[in-house]
Amino acid sequence: MSNLALTVLIVDDEELGRAIVKECISRRNESISIIECDNGFEAIKLISQNKFDAVFLDVQMPRLSGLEVADAVAGEVPIIFVTAFDTYAVRAFELSAVDYVLKPFTFDRLNAALDRAISIKLNPKTATINYSELRKNAENKEYLTKIIIRDRDHIYKIPVEDIIYIQAQDSYILIKTKIKEFLKLQRISEIEKLLNPAQFIRIHRSYIIPVGRLVSMKKNESESWKAVLNSGDIIPISKTRYKALLGYLE
Repeated sequence: MSNLALTVLIVDDEELGRAIVKECISRRNESISIIECDNGFEAIKLISQNKFDAVFLDVQMPRLSGLEVADAVAGEVPIIFVTAFDTYAVRAFELSAVDYVLKPFTFDRLNAALDRAISIKLNPKTATINYSELRKNAENKEYLTKIIIRDRDHIYKIPVEDIIYIQAQDSYILIKTKIKEFLKLQRISEIEKLLNPAQFIRIHRSYIIPVGRLVSMKKNESESWKAVLNSGDIIPISKTRYKALLGYLE
């Protein structure tokens, strides 16, 4: 990959952490432009303004964690987590990270991660990370408690209890909350896997609702069923989900 000119972002609240990553990737053969920042809010802003080939992202940072940053920019740039903690690996891969590098790391290990990020960006169909196996092997799965939304120059942390429903819109999801409606670049099948199934249920190929908001079900003129939520919203129910919903009304 020596003919490439790369632009990468290093995000770590500790200057030493950024310096070590910078030193490793600076020794590569490519021409590399390196941008640094020390917090998640600035990282999200930089990612929205630049086309990075990869982002090296620490997990534990004040105010906005690396996982929350990855959630906010999902699908926009290859993410490589660089951290001293191994407990977040499954969650990181669920956010489509291309690699998870534990500190301390070697030059070869970090650069293998960057090679993977570049390869996946150039050839997305060649990604070989087995996300389903990682999820299956997770002993203590942690579900989302909040969703990070970037809306122009604002970043919102939406507690999952504020969600009224989630609707699929092509490659995006619309999240209706008590505050407003938000669009997020993420498929509904992806967000479904991250939500606690005891709290949320997919009632239609295009809709997920919090089970606690379900008030009743009713038929319309075409004999199809609708879910009535405590917000007043009426959501279609697919034939295959109708029976599953009955249990929540007993």
